[in-house]
Amino acid sequence: MPIFFGDDELKYLKGSFSLDKIADRIDSLKTEYDNLCRHVHEFRRFTHEEFVWARLVVITRIFGLVIKGTKTDGLVPMADMLNHKRPRETKWTFSDAENGFIITTLKGMSSGDEVYDSYGRKCNSRFFVNYGFSLDENEDNEVVMGLRIPKSDPHYSMKVRFLGGNPNSVHREYQIPMSYKEKKTKECFSFFALRSCSRF
Repeated sequence: MPIFFGDDELKYLKGSFSLDKIADRIDSLKTEYDNLCRHVHEFRRFTHEEFVWARLVVITRIFGLVIKGTKTDGLVPMADMLNHKRPRETKWTFSDAENGFIITTLKGMSSGDEVYDSYGRKCNSRFFVNYGFSLDENEDNEVVMGLRIPKSDPHYSMKVRFLGGNPNSVHREYQIPMSYKEKKTKECFSFFALRSCSRF
C-alpha cells in the first residue's frame, strides 16, 4: 500500500496529487489512533502499526449491507478477494431469506472464468491510495485545476463581492473528471466563466 512507501518509491510520484492523498491518509490514521488511545485507555496496548494494519484490512475490504432492514457494514471473506472491473459483471446483496451474502452474475459465465466485483467509479488516485492499484484505462480519471482571479482584473472587487466578499475565494482548486455532467466539473467551469468575464 502506498502509505508504506519510503522516499525511494515516493519520488516516482513527484507531480502527482496522489502524494497529498497519501500524506492525508497517514495523518488521518495517526489522528484516529491518537484519539482512540486518549479516550479508550485499553486501546493503548495496540501499537500504531497494529492499528494501521487492522484499519487498512477494514477500509479496503468492507461491504455496505442492509440486514433485516438495518444499514450496516461487514467483512465478507472470499468476496473481498475479487478484483475490480467496470462495467460491473456482478451484483451483491445480503439475503435475509438465505441469511447470507449472495453474489449474482450479470452475464453468462463458464467454468474457470474469473469473477469480478466493481469497486465503483473512482479516479486512479483513489484506487491507488485506497487499494494499491491503478487502471491502464480509466474514464473516471480526474485532473487538478487551480484557478485564480488576478488582482489586476478590472472587475476584481465586483467578482469578490459576487463570491461572498471573501478575498480568499478568488483562488480555487478543482479535482475534475472528464465528464461535464459531473457537478464538480460544472462548478469548475462556472468559476472559470466568472474569472474570464470582462463585462457585467
